[in-house]
Amino acid sequence: MKRIITLALAGIMAAGMLASCGKFTCDGCGEEKTGKKYTKDFLGVKMTICKECNDEFEAGMDALGALADLDF
Repeated sequence: MKRIITLALAGIMAAGMLASCGKFTCDGCGEEKTGKKYTKDFLGVKMTICKECNDEFEAGMDALGALADLDF
């Protein structure tokens, strides 16, 4: 019985350590996030950003690209 409890506690501790290793601070919004982090190089500055900030960044870059395609 002690062995089962020990193995269960070890499993819970291992799962907790794995869950916390994916944390990072987003350079865009400043919040601590988990999950996939995106690395962007903008004007020579490397940024690590979250998915939400990456989506906003991509939308902004698309808008700039659309402006560059306009004929004046």
